[in-house]
Amino acid sequence: MVCFAIGSYLILAINLFKDDKISLIYELNLSNVKTLAAEIDADLKKSLDRARLLVQGLDQPQWTEILFDDQQDATRLSIFRAGTLVRELRKPGFAPLDRKAQSMLQPYFEETLRRGTLAWNATTPEHPPIVRVAQSLRVQGAPTIVMMDLSAEGWIKRIMEPSVATRFLVDYDGRVVVHPNPEWVLQATSMKTIPLVQSALQNKIGFQIEQFQWSGETWLGAHAPLKNGGLTVVSQIPTHQAFRAARRLIEKSILLALLILTVALLFSTRLAKSFTDPLKQLVEATRRLSRWELGNLVKVRTHDEIATLATSFNSMTRDLHQQRQQIEAHQRELEDKVRLRTRELAEAQEALVRTTRLASLGELAGAAAHEVLNPVNNMGIRLEKMKGDSHKTSSQDSRLLRDILEGWKGAFESGGWSALEAELKRKPSSTPKATMLEEDMDNLLQVAALQDKRMGDLQTDYAFLHHEMERITKIVNNMRSLARVGGDRRPIDVHDAIEATAKTLDDLLHKKSIQLHTEFTCPRDATHRVLADRDELVQVFSNLLRNAMHAIEHSESSAREIHIRTSASADDKLLEVTIRDTGAGIRPEHVGRIFEPDFTTKSLIEGTGLGLSISRRLVRAFGGDLYLKQSEVGQGTTFLIQLPFVAVSPQVR
Repeated sequence: MVCFAIGSYLILAINLFKDDKISLIYELNLSNVKTLAAEIDADLKKSLDRARLLVQGLDQPQWTEILFDDQQDATRLSIFRAGTLVRELRKPGFAPLDRKAQSMLQPYFEETLRRGTLAWNATTPEHPPIVRVAQSLRVQGAPTIVMMDLSAEGWIKRIMEPSVATRFLVDYDGRVVVHPNPEWVLQATSMKTIPLVQSALQNKIGFQIEQFQWSGETWLGAHAPLKNGGLTVVSQIPTHQAFRAARRLIEKSILLALLILTVALLFSTRLAKSFTDPLKQLVEATRRLSRWELGNLVKVRTHDEIATLATSFNSMTRDLHQQRQQIEAHQRELEDKVRLRTRELAEAQEALVRTTRLASLGELAGAAAHEVLNPVNNMGIRLEKMKGDSHKTSSQDSRLLRDILEGWKGAFESGGWSALEAELKRKPSSTPKATMLEEDMDNLLQVAALQDKRMGDLQTDYAFLHHEMERITKIVNNMRSLARVGGDRRPIDVHDAIEATAKTLDDLLHKKSIQLHTEFTCPRDATHRVLADRDELVQVFSNLLRNAMHAIEHSESSAREIHIRTSASADDKLLEVTIRDTGAGIRPEHVGRIFEPDFTTKSLIEGTGLGLSISRRLVRAFGGDLYLKQSEVGQGTTFLIQLPFVAVSPQVR
């Protein structure tokens, strides 16, 4: 039966894992396209800004020529008014635009005037790949079109970076601008026959991924439009090639899961055996003694379970500490790169180009480091409680067992078996209705029962620690994959998330002598559920409760209470959760900044200032919002969370 259950679980896990990896391939392909589009769009915007700067300096020809010569990727600058070339700058080796070439530009002039900016393929056999960028301006009151020819080698390097998909760039009419095939670039080949390109030309408002049929195969594709120039980034790959890596990853993951499951079963069996064998031997010896079978001695050789547990979790703590140091080092490295890039932009007068990618990674690393601290603190408090409870109860049990055995040994040594038998039949004054043997047997059975209870408590503590480790793993994996906010959204009962948070923080609340009161006035039926990720809601409540506990610790008030209340809004469309504490409150000058990232009044050890910012971002991702409802210095603070209800059908429920 157990093997059947494990097999069923593995089959279900494999199917879920397969669906997850296929979704990951879709999202990775779209993410690559979006990143490539953002990088090329930034380069294109930079070139347009430089072109506008050069046009503004037409009245200073010498300065314009010097600035144009400094632009390494620009090969030609042409300025037209009323369709007539009025100024042209070009690098050595490039011929001037003749009348025939100028007349061929008329269709592009019309499209540029309609769009504002336009980019197309201007590659010739005599030169490396060229992209021509045009924009419509008004200079001194007259309509002006400025064109700049740019080297496309940098863009080609970007699309040629290692990737499982073929990536290329097309213009507003579906012609190749940048492609791994140089012949297609030279001929500006039209890609309109590809259904993915047709979809990209029709959809100019956002990113999209889709499957399509082309050349007798099924393809997976994604496209992303640029904000400037009418260009579109396209990525495509045959589905059999894309999913090959996913299948291999699934096979390896299954093998690893089976290995981990086997090791875990062996380890848990051995651990349970180390706890139960000594007790079984002692109970069996007691039973033999009750039958007066005195020929066998009890030999129990046990190890210190608490020492083993402490060693294991000390190793885990070192690993977590090392991971945190790596995250902080990565964050410092990102901050140094941002500062260096900012200085370069200031020196080159390119203040409009922002290093958004590095800033996003820095925020994600900081948020992950902040969120990892919460489960680590919970685990530390639970380990401290486990250590204290186990030491106290184990000492009492050992003392009782030692007293019983020493009494038997003393009686036996003083008069042999007869003395021992007399001692065991003696009725003590404390319990004259029972013999010493019956009293000793009751004590031993109580010790065995307490040990069984302790085993159950340990299993509960192990499950708690395992859950916290899974939270840490999820946070680190989200940081590695740049996962979006609001991962596994489904209709849930918010009260379950609140109760799970309270259970997680129960040890910390007890340690700080803080009372947590809950009042659930919102119904817990299917019509009062919200669409959210349960673990992320637990993060939100955990951040708010930890802030409340910190405020109470720094308050002079004798009241040490936190109140959580749920209710439905007047129109029954929103769930409202209020969290009120009796802490020190928020100063008026700090109220407007509490949701800013990195703002905190705590010390460096106590907090990073990311908790409220992360919490509000998570709540907003679920369609709701987080507010500071009320705060008074010395009296306490109240936060309000509002989340929209989502209807749940009986099938889903």
